[in-house]
Amino acid sequence: MPKGDLPDIILLDLEMPVMNGFEFIKQLMTLDLPPAGNTRIIVVSSSALPKDLEQAKSIGITHYLTKPIVESQLKTMIYS
Repeated sequence: MPKGDLPDIILLDLEMPVMNGFEFIKQLMTLDLPPAGNTRIIVVSSSALPKDLEQAKSIGITHYLTKPIVESQLKTMIYS
């Protein structure tokens, strides 16, 4: 798969109907994709629970927004 086929940013909610965001990330990591060094995952969640923040951090997620989204925070994560 050419690098151009990978998104630059994934906005990911933790609460989804088929699988949660953490399950999605784990499945994404099992795919035979080229290195996704430029693809940034931003978790967007209504949960500010320390266990969710810690779980995100433990799997390498460094961008975590709590709803409601503040536009300036999102812009900072996108453009940093």
